[in-house]
Amino acid sequence: MINDYIFLASQEGGGGAENVIKTFAIGFSEKGLSTLLIHLRSNLQIRKQIGSLNVISLGKKKARNSIFALGKIISKNKESKYVCSGPEVSIVLYLSSIIFFRKIKFFIRPVLEFDKEVKDSGFLFNFFYKKALLNSSGLIFQSEKIKKSFSNFIKNPKKPNFICSNPIKFELIKKVQQEKNLKPSIKKKKVLFLGRFEPQKNPMKCIEIFKEIHNFDKSYSLRMMGDGSLISTIKEEISKFDPELRNSIKIFSHNVEIFSELFSAELLLISSEYEGLSNAMLEKLFLKGNVLISNKIDLPDNVSSNSNIFVYDTEWNNSKIAKYYLDSVNNLKPQKPLDFDKQIQDFHRNPINFLHSKLNDYF
Repeated sequence: MINDYIFLASQEGGGGAENVIKTFAIGFSEKGLSTLLIHLRSNLQIRKQIGSLNVISLGKKKARNSIFALGKIISKNKESKYVCSGPEVSIVLYLSSIIFFRKIKFFIRPVLEFDKEVKDSGFLFNFFYKKALLNSSGLIFQSEKIKKSFSNFIKNPKKPNFICSNPIKFELIKKVQQEKNLKPSIKKKKVLFLGRFEPQKNPMKCIEIFKEIHNFDKSYSLRMMGDGSLISTIKEEISKFDPELRNSIKIFSHNVEIFSELFSAELLLISSEYEGLSNAMLEKLFLKGNVLISNKIDLPDNVSSNSNIFVYDTEWNNSKIAKYYLDSVNNLKPQKPLDFDKQIQDFHRNPINFLHSKLNDYF
Protein backbone atom coordinates (compact mmCIF):
# COMPACT_ATOMS: atom_id res chain seq x y z
CA MET A 1 0.00 0.00 0.00
CA ILE A 2 1.36 3.43 -1.00
CA ASN A 3 1.22 5.98 1.80
CA ASP A 4 0.12 9.58 1.21
CA TYR A 5 2.41 10.87 3.94
CA ILE A 6 5.44 9.40 5.69
CA PHE A 7 6.72 10.99 8.90
CA LEU A 8 10.18 10.12 10.23
CA ALA A 9 11.41 10.31 13.83
CA SER A 10 14.71 9.30 15.36
CA GLN A 11 13.17 6.92 17.89
CA GLU A 12 9.96 6.05 19.67
CA GLY A 13 9.44 7.69 23.05
CA GLY A 14 12.26 10.17 22.52
CA GLY A 15 12.15 13.86 23.33
CA GLY A 16 9.82 16.66 22.30
CA ALA A 17 10.75 16.58 18.60
CA GLU A 18 9.90 12.88 18.28
CA ASN A 19 6.60 13.35 20.11
CA VAL A 20 5.61 16.26 17.85
CA ILE A 21 6.27 14.20 14.71
CA LYS A 22 4.20 11.35 16.19
CA THR A 23 1.34 13.71 17.07
CA PHE A 24 1.34 15.15 13.54
CA ALA A 25 1.34 11.63 12.05
CA ILE A 26 -1.59 10.54 14.22
CA GLY A 27 -3.45 13.73 13.30
CA PHE A 28 -2.95 13.14 9.57
CA SER A 29 -4.16 9.53 9.86
CA GLU A 30 -7.25 10.72 11.76
CA LYS A 31 -8.04 12.95 8.78
CA GLY A 32 -8.37 9.80 6.67
CA LEU A 33 -4.96 10.15 5.00
CA SER A 34 -2.87 7.03 4.49
CA THR A 35 0.02 7.79 6.86
CA LEU A 36 3.14 5.95 7.96
CA LEU A 37 5.38 6.80 10.94
CA ILE A 38 8.95 5.45 10.82
CA HIS A 39 11.32 5.23 13.81
CA LEU A 40 14.91 4.89 12.65
CA ARG A 41 16.30 3.66 15.97
CA SER A 42 14.75 0.93 18.11
CA ASN A 43 15.70 -2.25 19.93
CA LEU A 44 13.48 -4.41 17.73
CA GLN A 45 12.14 -4.32 14.20
CA ILE A 46 8.41 -3.80 14.70
CA ARG A 47 5.31 -3.11 12.61
CA LYS A 48 2.18 -1.98 14.43
CA GLN A 49 -0.80 0.33 14.24
CA ILE A 50 -1.92 3.25 16.41
CA GLY A 51 -5.54 3.60 15.37
CA SER A 52 -5.36 4.05 11.60
CA LEU A 53 -1.67 5.08 11.69
CA ASN A 54 0.86 2.55 10.41
CA VAL A 55 4.10 2.47 12.44
CA ILE A 56 7.41 0.85 11.51
CA SER A 57 10.45 0.69 13.81
CA LEU A 58 13.54 -0.25 11.80
CA GLY A 59 15.35 -1.98 14.67
CA LYS A 60 18.69 -0.19 14.29
CA LYS A 61 20.79 0.96 17.25
CA LYS A 62 22.11 3.98 15.34
CA ALA A 63 20.14 6.12 12.92
CA ARG A 64 22.85 5.98 10.25
CA ASN A 65 22.54 2.18 10.18
CA SER A 66 18.97 2.52 8.93
CA ILE A 67 19.89 4.04 5.53
CA PHE A 68 19.39 0.83 3.52
CA ALA A 69 16.27 -0.31 5.40
CA LEU A 70 14.75 3.12 4.84
CA GLY A 71 15.82 3.06 1.19
CA LYS A 72 13.75 -0.08 0.58
CA ILE A 73 10.67 1.68 1.99
CA ILE A 74 11.36 4.75 -0.16
CA SER A 75 11.58 2.54 -3.26
CA LYS A 76 8.02 1.35 -2.64
CA ASN A 77 6.76 4.82 -1.66
CA LYS A 78 8.48 7.17 -4.10
CA GLU A 79 5.28 9.18 -4.66
CA SER A 80 4.70 9.74 -0.92
CA LYS A 81 5.27 13.07 0.80
CA TYR A 82 7.90 12.90 3.54
CA VAL A 83 8.27 15.01 6.70
CA CYS A 84 11.31 14.62 8.95
CA SER A 85 12.59 16.46 12.01
CA GLY A 86 16.13 17.44 12.97
CA PRO A 87 19.51 17.00 11.25
CA GLU A 88 20.22 13.31 11.90
CA VAL A 89 16.92 12.05 10.46
CA SER A 90 17.13 14.51 7.56
CA ILE A 91 20.61 13.25 6.61
CA VAL A 92 19.49 9.61 6.69
CA LEU A 93 16.43 10.35 4.53
CA TYR A 94 18.49 12.34 2.02
CA LEU A 95 21.24 9.68 1.74
CA SER A 96 18.67 6.89 1.41
CA SER A 97 17.03 8.68 -1.51
CA ILE A 98 20.41 9.25 -3.20
CA ILE A 99 21.71 5.69 -2.74
CA PHE A 100 18.46 4.18 -4.05
CA PHE A 101 18.20 6.71 -6.93
CA ARG A 102 14.81 7.97 -5.82
CA LYS A 103 13.86 11.64 -6.14
CA ILE A 104 11.38 12.21 -3.34
CA LYS A 105 9.36 15.13 -2.01
CA PHE A 106 10.41 15.89 1.54
CA PHE A 107 10.08 18.73 4.03
CA ILE A 108 12.54 19.18 6.89
CA ARG A 109 11.41 20.52 10.26
CA PRO A 110 14.43 21.99 12.14
CA VAL A 111 14.18 21.71 15.90
CA LEU A 112 16.63 24.48 16.89
CA GLU A 113 18.49 27.38 15.31
CA PHE A 114 20.98 26.19 12.68
CA ASP A 115 24.18 26.79 14.70
CA LYS A 116 22.72 24.90 17.68
CA GLU A 117 21.57 21.97 15.51
CA VAL A 118 25.10 21.42 14.17
CA LYS A 119 26.93 22.33 17.39
CA ASP A 120 29.88 19.99 18.12
CA SER A 121 29.22 17.97 14.94
CA GLY A 122 31.93 17.06 12.45
CA PHE A 123 32.60 18.17 8.88
CA LEU A 124 30.69 15.30 7.22
CA PHE A 125 27.63 15.79 9.43
CA ASN A 126 27.57 19.51 8.56
CA PHE A 127 28.15 18.81 4.87
CA PHE A 128 25.36 16.28 4.48
CA TYR A 129 22.88 18.25 6.59
CA LYS A 130 23.43 21.28 4.35
CA LYS A 131 22.96 19.06 1.28
CA ALA A 132 19.72 17.70 2.74
CA LEU A 133 18.45 21.23 3.45
CA LEU A 134 19.32 22.49 -0.03
CA ASN A 135 17.77 19.47 -1.75
CA SER A 136 14.61 19.37 0.37
CA SER A 137 11.23 20.40 -1.04
CA GLY A 138 10.85 22.94 1.76
CA LEU A 139 11.34 23.77 5.43
CA ILE A 140 8.89 23.92 8.36
CA PHE A 141 9.87 26.22 11.24
CA GLN A 142 8.65 26.53 14.82
CA SER A 143 9.41 30.26 15.16
CA GLU A 144 10.65 33.33 13.31
CA LYS A 145 14.00 33.20 15.11
CA ILE A 146 14.69 29.64 13.94
CA LYS A 147 13.60 30.60 10.43
CA LYS A 148 16.06 33.53 10.31
CA SER A 149 18.94 31.23 11.28
CA PHE A 150 18.24 29.15 8.14
CA SER A 151 18.08 32.17 5.80
CA ASN A 152 20.95 30.87 3.64
CA PHE A 153 18.87 27.82 2.74
CA ILE A 154 15.62 29.54 1.80
CA LYS A 155 16.62 32.72 -0.04
CA ASN A 156 18.10 31.79 -3.42
CA PRO A 157 16.32 30.13 -5.10
CA LYS A 158 13.44 30.83 -2.76
CA LYS A 159 12.58 27.56 -1.07
CA PRO A 160 9.02 26.95 0.19
CA ASN A 161 8.94 27.53 3.94
CA PHE A 162 6.47 28.42 6.66
CA ILE A 163 6.06 28.59 10.43
CA CYS A 164 3.84 25.97 12.08
CA SER A 165 3.23 25.59 15.80
CA ASN A 166 3.28 22.27 17.65
CA PRO A 167 0.04 20.35 18.23
CA ILE A 168 -0.67 19.31 21.80
CA LYS A 169 -1.64 15.82 22.95
CA PHE A 170 -5.40 16.28 22.91
CA GLU A 171 -6.42 12.72 23.77
CA LEU A 172 -3.94 12.33 26.65
CA ILE A 173 -4.85 15.62 28.31
CA LYS A 174 -8.56 14.88 28.00
CA LYS A 175 -8.13 11.33 29.32
CA VAL A 176 -6.14 12.41 32.39
CA GLN A 177 -8.55 15.25 33.11
CA GLN A 178 -11.53 12.88 33.05
CA GLU A 179 -9.89 10.01 34.95
CA LYS A 180 -8.50 12.20 37.71
CA ASN A 181 -11.41 14.66 37.71
CA LEU A 182 -8.78 17.41 37.74
CA LYS A 183 -9.82 21.03 38.00
CA PRO A 184 -7.46 23.32 36.06
CA SER A 185 -8.64 26.35 38.02
CA ILE A 186 -7.23 24.89 41.27
CA LYS A 187 -3.45 25.34 41.45
CA LYS A 188 -1.10 24.35 44.25
CA LYS A 189 1.94 26.47 45.07
CA LYS A 190 4.08 24.05 43.14
CA VAL A 191 6.92 24.74 40.71
CA LEU A 192 7.52 22.13 38.01
CA PHE A 193 10.70 21.30 36.07
CA LEU A 194 10.00 18.99 33.16
CA GLY A 195 12.86 17.81 30.95
CA ARG A 196 16.19 16.05 30.63
CA PHE A 197 18.81 16.56 33.33
CA GLU A 198 21.37 17.76 30.79
CA PRO A 199 23.44 20.97 30.43
CA GLN A 200 21.12 22.34 27.71
CA LYS A 201 18.14 22.20 30.10
CA ASN A 202 20.19 23.73 32.97
CA PRO A 203 18.29 22.06 35.85
CA MET A 204 20.59 23.67 38.44
CA LYS A 205 19.40 27.12 37.35
CA CYS A 206 15.84 25.97 38.03
CA ILE A 207 16.81 24.93 41.56
CA GLU A 208 18.61 28.22 42.20
CA ILE A 209 15.56 30.24 41.16
CA PHE A 210 13.29 28.00 43.22
CA LYS A 211 15.50 28.52 46.31
CA GLU A 212 14.78 32.24 46.06
CA ILE A 213 11.05 31.70 45.49
CA HIS A 214 11.07 29.46 48.58
CA ASN A 215 12.91 32.15 50.57
CA PHE A 216 10.06 34.56 49.82
CA ASP A 217 7.28 32.02 50.35
CA LYS A 218 7.93 28.76 52.24
CA SER A 219 4.68 27.19 51.00
CA TYR A 220 6.14 26.63 47.50
CA SER A 221 7.51 23.20 46.54
CA LEU A 222 9.50 22.01 43.52
CA ARG A 223 8.92 18.82 41.56
CA MET A 224 11.53 17.85 38.98
CA MET A 225 10.62 15.23 36.39
CA GLY A 226 13.13 13.63 34.04
CA ASP A 227 16.35 11.67 33.69
CA GLY A 228 19.82 12.44 32.40
CA SER A 229 23.55 12.64 33.03
CA LEU A 230 23.28 15.41 35.66
CA ILE A 231 20.75 13.72 37.91
CA SER A 232 23.33 12.40 40.41
CA THR A 233 25.00 15.81 40.61
CA ILE A 234 21.64 17.49 41.18
CA LYS A 235 20.69 15.05 43.95
CA GLU A 236 24.05 15.60 45.63
CA GLU A 237 23.56 19.38 45.57
CA ILE A 238 20.05 19.07 47.02
CA SER A 239 21.38 16.86 49.85
CA LYS A 240 23.48 19.83 51.05
CA PHE A 241 20.45 22.09 51.56
CA ASP A 242 18.88 22.71 54.96
CA PRO A 243 16.12 20.17 55.81
CA GLU A 244 13.19 22.52 55.15
CA LEU A 245 14.39 23.42 51.65
CA ARG A 246 15.58 19.88 50.90
CA ASN A 247 12.19 18.39 51.81
CA SER A 248 10.40 20.82 49.51
CA ILE A 249 12.17 19.39 46.42
CA LYS A 250 11.22 16.04 44.89
CA ILE A 251 12.70 14.32 41.82
CA PHE A 252 10.68 11.84 39.74
CA SER A 253 11.24 9.89 36.56
CA HIS A 254 9.05 10.48 33.49
CA ASN A 255 6.94 7.49 34.56
CA VAL A 256 4.89 9.82 36.75
CA GLU A 257 1.82 11.11 34.92
CA ILE A 258 3.07 14.33 33.37
CA PHE A 259 -0.32 15.85 32.67
CA SER A 260 -1.46 15.35 36.26
CA GLU A 261 1.57 17.40 37.30
CA LEU A 262 0.92 20.05 34.65
CA PHE A 263 -2.67 20.36 35.84
CA SER A 264 -1.84 20.87 39.50
CA ALA A 265 1.34 22.98 39.34
CA GLU A 266 1.09 26.75 39.52
CA LEU A 267 4.30 27.29 37.57
CA LEU A 268 6.31 25.53 34.86
CA LEU A 269 9.88 26.81 35.11
CA ILE A 270 11.92 26.47 31.88
CA SER A 271 15.58 27.15 32.65
CA SER A 272 17.07 25.92 29.37
CA GLU A 273 20.16 27.48 27.84
CA TYR A 274 18.37 27.19 24.50
CA GLU A 275 15.14 25.57 23.41
CA GLY A 276 12.90 24.96 20.43
CA LEU A 277 9.18 25.50 20.79
CA SER A 278 8.48 23.71 24.08
CA ASN A 279 5.53 21.30 24.03
CA ALA A 280 5.29 21.43 27.83
CA MET A 281 5.07 25.23 27.66
CA LEU A 282 2.20 25.11 25.14
CA GLU A 283 0.37 22.52 27.23
CA LYS A 284 0.85 24.52 30.43
CA LEU A 285 -0.35 27.76 28.83
CA PHE A 286 -3.36 25.94 27.44
CA LEU A 287 -4.18 24.78 30.98
CA LYS A 288 -4.14 28.41 32.11
CA GLY A 289 -1.01 27.81 34.17
CA ASN A 290 2.04 30.05 34.46
CA VAL A 291 5.36 29.68 32.65
CA LEU A 292 8.63 31.33 33.70
CA ILE A 293 11.22 31.39 30.92
CA SER A 294 14.39 33.29 30.01
CA ASN A 295 14.71 35.97 27.33
CA LYS A 296 17.27 33.74 25.58
CA ILE A 297 14.45 31.61 24.24
CA ASP A 298 12.53 32.78 21.19
CA LEU A 299 8.76 32.76 21.53
CA PRO A 300 6.17 33.04 18.74
CA ASP A 301 4.04 36.20 18.89
CA ASN A 302 0.90 34.30 19.86
CA VAL A 303 2.79 32.84 22.85
CA SER A 304 4.82 35.86 24.02
CA SER A 305 1.64 37.95 24.33
CA ASN A 306 0.02 35.42 26.69
CA SER A 307 -0.63 36.94 30.11
CA ASN A 308 0.50 33.71 31.83
CA ILE A 309 4.04 33.73 30.45
CA PHE A 310 6.74 35.55 32.42
CA VAL A 311 10.05 36.26 30.70
CA TYR A 312 13.08 37.00 32.87
CA ASP A 313 16.32 38.65 31.82
CA THR A 314 19.34 36.34 32.08
CA GLU A 315 21.31 39.30 33.49
CA TRP A 316 19.11 39.32 36.60
CA ASN A 317 20.21 37.51 39.73
CA ASN A 318 18.05 34.67 41.02
CA SER A 319 16.47 36.72 43.78
CA LYS A 320 15.31 39.35 41.27
CA ILE A 321 13.87 36.62 39.02
CA ALA A 322 11.95 35.11 41.93
CA LYS A 323 10.62 38.50 43.08
CA TYR A 324 9.63 39.41 39.52
CA TYR A 325 7.58 36.23 39.21
CA LEU A 326 5.89 36.47 42.62
CA ASP A 327 5.03 40.16 42.18
CA SER A 328 3.67 39.50 38.69
CA VAL A 329 1.57 36.48 39.64
CA ASN A 330 0.02 38.36 42.56
CA ASN A 331 -1.24 40.96 40.08
CA LEU A 332 -2.77 38.45 37.67
CA LYS A 333 -6.48 38.76 37.08
CA PRO A 334 -8.65 35.68 37.80
CA GLN A 335 -9.29 33.61 34.68
CA LYS A 336 -12.40 31.91 33.41
CA PRO A 337 -12.58 28.10 33.63
CA LEU A 338 -11.49 26.20 30.53
CA ASP A 339 -13.90 25.01 27.88
CA PHE A 340 -12.05 21.71 27.37
CA ASP A 341 -13.90 20.37 24.36
CA LYS A 342 -13.39 23.53 22.34
CA GLN A 343 -9.98 24.78 23.44
CA ILE A 344 -8.11 21.47 23.49
CA GLN A 345 -9.39 20.57 20.05
CA ASP A 346 -8.40 24.00 18.70
CA PHE A 347 -4.88 23.74 20.16
CA HIS A 348 -4.51 20.22 18.79
CA ARG A 349 -6.15 20.41 15.39
CA ASN A 350 -5.23 23.87 14.16
CA PRO A 351 -1.50 23.07 13.61
CA ILE A 352 -2.40 19.71 12.01
CA ASN A 353 -4.91 21.27 9.63
CA PHE A 354 -2.48 24.10 8.86
CA LEU A 355 0.41 21.73 8.12
CA HIS A 356 -1.77 19.58 5.85
CA SER A 357 -3.00 22.67 3.99
CA LYS A 358 0.53 24.05 3.45
CA LEU A 359 1.95 20.72 2.31
CA ASN A 360 -0.93 20.41 -0.17
CA ASP A 361 -0.07 23.86 -1.50
CA TYR A 362 3.56 22.97 -2.13
CA PHE A 363 3.39 19.29 -3.14
